[in-house]
Amino acid sequence: MTTCGAGRVCFQGEIQLEKGSVKDKEFTKSCLGTAECEDYNKGQVPVCINAKNNGFTVICKGKCCDEDNCNKGNLFASKASAFVMSVMVLLSGVVLTAVNIN
Repeated sequence: MTTCGAGRVCFQGEIQLEKGSVKDKEFTKSCLGTAECEDYNKGQVPVCINAKNNGFTVICKGKCCDEDNCNKGNLFASKASAFVMSVMVLLSGVVLTAVNIN
């Protein structure tokens, strides 16, 4: 978790770079000025722009947050996958029950 000072917000970035056999994946947490967040939220991170200009295939994700402890976990973690897993377990139970009744 990163704590940011006044006039700054927390940022998490996920960066994937690939060029030939070179593959790099990074996850970072830092602080930014609030004015920079709009570009960073769009994935317009300077290291990504530079890598793309140097011929890398680039996937960049960025998210800013400004609530207390907002960057404690992974801002990119999918909440939908836990829901889908729960539904699958529930449906499996229903199917097993139906099979056992017959």
